[in-house]
Amino acid sequence: MAPVNFDRHGELPNAGDAFTSYRKDRGKFRGHGSFTAPFDGSHGRYVKNKGSEPVTVTLTISSWFERLYMP
Repeated sequence: MAPVNFDRHGELPNAGDAFTSYRKDRGKFRGHGSFTAPFDGSHGRYVKNKGSEPVTVTLTISSWFERLYMP
């Protein structure tokens, strides 16, 4: 298991490059919790593996979505 950095953020519709960062953390080995978006728009998570070992990230999402994007 290797630590990761992460950011949970959201962007209001038509806000350009402006975004709201809800939580950032570094060097986490695990986490859990729930999140309810406070406004309509795009909401995302960014996870970066700073180590040399592979990591597995499991994200469970439940709700109604117009579109779900996963690169």
